[in-house]
Amino acid sequence: MARKRQRTSATARALHAAATLSNILHSAPGRMPLGRAPTLPLLLRTTVRRSTSAFQIWETWRRGALTGTVFFPDTTLVSNPAPNYLVQEMLRHEIRILPKLFGEMKPWQTNTPLRSEVWAAARNESRSVKVLLQPQVEQISAFDHYFSLLTYRKRVGESVVESLRSELEHEPTPTEYIPVLQRRFGDRGLRLARKGWEERDRETRFADEELVTAAMLTSIVDQRETVIVTFDNDVLDQFAKLAFMIAEDYKAYLVAQKFQEMPFACPRCYFPSGSREAVSGVIGLKLRPIDVWDLVPNVATTNTYCILLGNDFRDLQISEARMNFPLDAGALLDVKHRCGANTQELGGRNCRVYPDVTSRQSPIITAIIGYDAKVRFMTRIFRVEDLRAAIREEDQVMFLGVEGVHEANDLPRHRELVMPIGFEGGDEDNEANREWAQRRRRVRERESDRGYCQPLVTEEFLGGG
Repeated sequence: MARKRQRTSATARALHAAATLSNILHSAPGRMPLGRAPTLPLLLRTTVRRSTSAFQIWETWRRGALTGTVFFPDTTLVSNPAPNYLVQEMLRHEIRILPKLFGEMKPWQTNTPLRSEVWAAARNESRSVKVLLQPQVEQISAFDHYFSLLTYRKRVGESVVESLRSELEHEPTPTEYIPVLQRRFGDRGLRLARKGWEERDRETRFADEELVTAAMLTSIVDQRETVIVTFDNDVLDQFAKLAFMIAEDYKAYLVAQKFQEMPFACPRCYFPSGSREAVSGVIGLKLRPIDVWDLVPNVATTNTYCILLGNDFRDLQISEARMNFPLDAGALLDVKHRCGANTQELGGRNCRVYPDVTSRQSPIITAIIGYDAKVRFMTRIFRVEDLRAAIREEDQVMFLGVEGVHEANDLPRHRELVMPIGFEGGDEDNEANREWAQRRRRVRERESDRGYCQPLVTEEFLGGG
């Protein structure tokens, strides 16, 4: 019997194509909360599309949603006639409606159970639904920075087609501008770039970007689990892009901290001024993935999800993207809010990390420390590397091997000879370094449960003392 083909989105296919398995095998978690899957921090994961029902979703939320979970619906969910029991389950927690979504709602449209709740909230008749004002959204730490990068993915479509119009001296047709956008931005970026051009006159054209940015940053800043629910694949794509960018920025933030403490503990290679890699005087650090993961602090984590529904509630399908952030990621957002870089500790230089695979198929992480080149786009000044990350087709997702999920022979056999951050000497094979590596391995095994998708219910949130 032929195996049924599993359907995936362009986003999931791009992430899967660029995914790399580390050569480190970690212990499996000992205890998992009900309804949870093992997810290490800073690992973006997506699932295949599968058939489901509204009742199954309700049962999952009823059993698995944490105390204090915040639901962020988008316009497609508000406009769909979701079963009342599903809406009531969301109301048992909290629903937040963002300004651009509320601006898309028209009073003459047919009411759905969720739309009715939103109108009640607008009349101050609902305690479980909050309609946020624009200043409330914009004051979320680092909101403007990441919101601008997500909107750039749409604005580039408008910019490219405008240039094409000047070249052709007439209004480009879809058959003329779609191939151009396809070549420039690939399958994953085409939909957003095209939407950016075709919806350029809509006041609420960045509603998806506002939704994704506010939901993910709320998870970190408010330390509460957040769930986006949508029927729009573009929302899931923007969610995956933002999760990846914040995760890489946070790793760079940690590396910069360590470098500032121990600037001579890593092998370095220098790029000459004017090189492709940076503007001037750049330091490159070649690190093992485990060295960067060891920098993640042993603190509680918070989870953020994007639930993508398909078809309608009579023939429902579902896929998902999820990310697990350490609460310390809020420190990165504070830095981003102040200066837009990943660190303020390197005398004006920034730090960025780039996961990669060597010619021997060994995963490595290159950290680049240098001054950021900047460029003006429309009315804003952006860091060039931020823009490159925003429109990159394949984000190099690196994930760790877990016992029971991966076998030892699944891991890359070749190991790149690079120096861990904590090593004081230059010889990786000496006895002191081997003992150091064994101690770190034992610590990681004892802490193997800490980084998995654990519930976040703090005493402060529950009102305990």
